[in-house]
Amino acid sequence: MKRMFTACALALALTNPAHAADKIDPNAPVTVTAEVRAVSQEVIDAAQHMIDLLDATPNVADKAKRKQQALDTQAFSRLAIEGLAPRVVTMSWQSQYVMSVSVRNPSGDTLKDPEFLCRGYGTSGTEIWAKRKIIYQVLKPKAETKLLIDIGYFDAQTQKSSCAPINTASMP
Repeated sequence: MKRMFTACALALALTNPAHAADKIDPNAPVTVTAEVRAVSQEVIDAAQHMIDLLDATPNVADKAKRKQQALDTQAFSRLAIEGLAPRVVTMSWQSQYVMSVSVRNPSGDTLKDPEFLCRGYGTSGTEIWAKRKIIYQVLKPKAETKLLIDIGYFDAQTQKSSCAPINTASMP
C-alpha cells in the first residue's frame, strides 16, 4: 500500500501547478489527469484492502489508528479524483531551511494535518532530494492557509524546489 500511495502522491505532485510558477490562481480549476484518477483509485482500493485485513485480524497493534489512516488516505484520494485536494498557491523560502507556503483547501470539508512532499532539483533538472513533512494544523474549507515547512538540511546543489500536499486527515 505504501508504494501505491507514494505513486499517487507523486502523480498528484507532478500535476500541481505550483511546479510551474511561484504564484497560481487559487480559484483556477485543477486539471485531474486520467493517470491521477487511475492511481488514486488504486490507492482507494489498496486502503480498503487494508481496512478489510484489519477488520479480519484480531489483536493488531494500533488497529484503530491504522484503520483511521487508511480511511484518511481514501478520503484524500477521493478529493484528488474530484479536483478538490488541497493545493499550494504560493511558495517561497522563509529562511535557509524553512519553506513558506500558502495552501488552498477548495473542498467544503475542514481538513487537518496535511502531509507535504517537498523536492529539490539540480541545475540539470534532476531530482536530488525529496522529503515528506506533516504540518499539524487545520485547513478551513474554501480558504487559504499560510504554513511554514521546516525542510531541514538539503543538498547545496539545489537550484529549484517544490512542495505539494499528498495527504491530509478530515476533521470529525
